[in-house]
Amino acid sequence: MIKKYQLTERELNLLWDEAIFISHVNDNKGFRQDEHGQWIRRSEFGNPNSEYGWSLLRVKNSTEQFDISDYIPCHWRLVKKQELDSEKKKLKLKMLPLEDIAPEKRDSLWLCGQIDSKANEEKGYRVDIFGQWIGRHQYGDLTSPFGWCVVLVDISGDLTNSPQWEMLPINLGHMQELVLLGQTDDEGWTAWDTVGCVADAVESGFGILASSVTLPFSFLE
Repeated sequence: MIKKYQLTERELNLLWDEAIFISHVNDNKGFRQDEHGQWIRRSEFGNPNSEYGWSLLRVKNSTEQFDISDYIPCHWRLVKKQELDSEKKKLKLKMLPLEDIAPEKRDSLWLCGQIDSKANEEKGYRVDIFGQWIGRHQYGDLTSPFGWCVVLVDISGDLTNSPQWEMLPINLGHMQELVLLGQTDDEGWTAWDTVGCVADAVESGFGILASSVTLPFSFLE
């Protein structure tokens, strides 16, 4: 989970001044970009539920105390990825045969995906733990970029030591790429670092799938 900061108006102004000015039109609407080219909105500071939400990214250590000059503004999903990069916990994924998931079970499994925005939700699109799109009605569809499958996840990372299993929806094309890139054991398990997930799913124990965001909803319009 992203660390929450309580900033004074002065600190917020100093931080926002570090964001990249693009145009007067965007600036008047409160939009700038972080150094990675991601759009952020001034009023969405600290809001991980907004596609323009942002937070602090520490780039230097001038003092042990909090100093706003040590930070730059950064889109929240990049801040979250950096936090996850420090966690090297392993998880294992195993793709279940497409025919094993009964039609009446698919919708409830799709709902384990993360809501990206209300607009996308209404169109039938969510994202998986890797930030990949999954379409509500595209289960098992290899011809669609939004096709998805169901994977069995061992969040303990060790099947011999109290495995904890959950089922989650994963973009089908992306899962096939992961299987090709990874080393799959005889039972079909592929181990991955949680650094590959832009999600809070690991922290929440995969209870009800966590948080992840990729492209803005205009991509699907």
